[in-house]
Amino acid sequence: MYRLTRLAPLLALLVLGLAPGLTACGFSPLYATRDGDLGASLANVSVEAPDTRLGRDLKYTLIDNLQAAGKSSAAPQYVVKLAPRTYEEDVAIQQDASVTRKNIVLLVSFTLTRQGEDKPLYSSLARSRTSYNRVDSEFANIIASEDGLQRSTEMVAEDIKLQLGVYFEGHRTAKQTTAK
Repeated sequence: MYRLTRLAPLLALLVLGLAPGLTACGFSPLYATRDGDLGASLANVSVEAPDTRLGRDLKYTLIDNLQAAGKSSAAPQYVVKLAPRTYEEDVAIQQDASVTRKNIVLLVSFTLTRQGEDKPLYSSLARSRTSYNRVDSEFANIIASEDGLQRSTEMVAEDIKLQLGVYFEGHRTAKQTTAK
């Protein structure tokens, strides 16, 4: 323990000494405030999803994430089209063939396009897997399944937001580089 307390100040100095090197190589935080704010770019995206319960939940969760700062665009320049699909897997199967644990897998392929155009600018897949225990009460199983799907929806919406943020940040940086 004595050796660790003696090394702590040295480790702190080492980390502080390496921090300026990160900016020299072009590293910058994704959500940092600067010219061409990323939040404004994300708020410029409208969301289209299937008219199902899962589609609506995913759409509105993603809209909440994209417009986290409360900024929304009256005329969005981009559209992200979502195509969710889900399935369940039996994980823990007893000898009497009863299932005591299930996985819910949510896969969402999405495509970013400019408003009014069909040419995709960016396409990807976001996925999430959550688990829940099955019990004797069917009502408890239904509630646990719905809760697992809601958690998956939130995780996938955050992943899509992150992927779109990386896309917009990469294009902002590329535009600045070509302008110089």
